[in-house]
Amino acid sequence: DRLYALGPEGDESAVRAADVVVLVDDDTASWSSWNRYAEEFAASTGARVVRTHDGGVTGPAFAEHVRRLRRPVLINPRGQRDPEPRDLLRRAVIEPTPLWTWSLVWRRADDRPAVRAIVDEFTRDTGDLTVDDPGTWVPADDPHRGGGQCGS
Repeated sequence: DRLYALGPEGDESAVRAADVVVLVDDDTASWSSWNRYAEEFAASTGARVVRTHDGGVTGPAFAEHVRRLRRPVLINPRGQRDPEPRDLLRRAVIEPTPLWTWSLVWRRADDRPAVRAIVDEFTRDTGDLTVDDPGTWVPADDPHRGGGQCGS
């Protein structure tokens, strides 16, 4: 998944990675993977880390953090498909474009309708970016780095 930022209304243009905020939650049991991703992304791109203690890396609390910070905030992959509040705008993140990789494993020859429906639903909006495209970013230890393709 290509990750986007959510920001105050008024500017729909793409935002550079160095100009976004990433939220890191104190609850390391629930948000360990996201926290590692966010901290490495910030260290690599110059994005600013803001620590939270309220589970606000997704959901309504996330939107409240965006409003309070008044800056574009990187959307956690669990919140990528949430509808944006009317007063906030989704913005593309560039230079580099952050990607969150998911692993979906199935037998290509499996033609059962239920299996195909699940695969089609999970890959519907993945796009054609690959983790090795110039201008994209994934963590250094991402298992899909080095030839893996997102959405394939």
